[in-house]
Amino acid sequence: MSYDPNWDEWVPLDLILDERISGFLRYVKSFVMGGYQLTDPMIGLFAAVGQPGLNLAYCNGYELKQTNAVLAALADASTNYVYLHFTKTVDPGGGYSAITLDITVNQTGIDPGDAIKLGEVDTAAGVITAIREENNKYRIHTAQLDEDIDGNQYKIERLSLQRGVAFPTNPPPVQSELFWRTDLGQLYVFDGLVWQPLTAGAPPGAVIFTAGAPFLPGEVAYISAPNTVLQANATAMATAEVVGASLGIVPPLTPGSFLTWHGQTGTVFVENAGPLIPVAGQKVWLSKTVPGSVTNIPPANPCARKVLGVITDPTMYAFPGNPYVTVAWGPEPTIWIP
Repeated sequence: MSYDPNWDEWVPLDLILDERISGFLRYVKSFVMGGYQLTDPMIGLFAAVGQPGLNLAYCNGYELKQTNAVLAALADASTNYVYLHFTKTVDPGGGYSAITLDITVNQTGIDPGDAIKLGEVDTAAGVITAIREENNKYRIHTAQLDEDIDGNQYKIERLSLQRGVAFPTNPPPVQSELFWRTDLGQLYVFDGLVWQPLTAGAPPGAVIFTAGAPFLPGEVAYISAPNTVLQANATAMATAEVVGASLGIVPPLTPGSFLTWHGQTGTVFVENAGPLIPVAGQKVWLSKTVPGSVTNIPPANPCARKVLGVITDPTMYAFPGNPYVTVAWGPEPTIWIP
């Protein structure tokens, strides 16, 4: 018995017959599990690649990991093709000892090899004009007779959903698609128009209000009309009577869940009003500058704004990517002094 020291499972000629014919391994083993989206950081000829936290992809059998977003330099007045790419370090004893991850950008659209195309970015006059992301979701190759693609013969014992800190946009979501928001700890379903939190009515410690304007998760609200809320701010007595904080994205003129009960913990949106980084035990007040947000910076006149709660967990906070903290909810009565 012997073995071939030069065998490489990722070389097509070394693949077993079925895999070589169907391209199964090449098709399934190159995909993005989470993150690695392309966004415009609004700083000129750079594209942001990835998201805050873990970005995970698989390419030709190798796991590619990146934490937080990185910037990729772009050429002006061009279509820039952006690739997640890696190179192998040869081990003198045989095989490979390491891989080196990088973001490769070219204007030819030629795949650099050992890479996943993330998308195309158009530029003009020193700015980004368009981003077209590639669909790199996990795919299943052509079904065969003994496969249970529909899952109707065997139960699914463990299932992991697509996840991240921003809802997927490319390809556009379809009705009934599920997505787990890692920053909010909430499962959402796309109803054909918007992402809706999967909750049966109001969860414990919350009340259903109709949003008079679109709400982001964690924005605080005041009653603006019967059973209707808008973003609160500390510029007037009427808008400073905070009643709750949104538990998810709420489209305008749509019922949504708002945290209202004293003693419950929830996530709130923190304004970027100064250099004071949130820490556990700090109080939060209603912001005077950013409607719907709170601040951990004590106001000049504490009587003008009520304390809304105490920070219990600031570890998720990262500005500007994730300006949220967890608080123990407990609004105090408002004493208004202009």
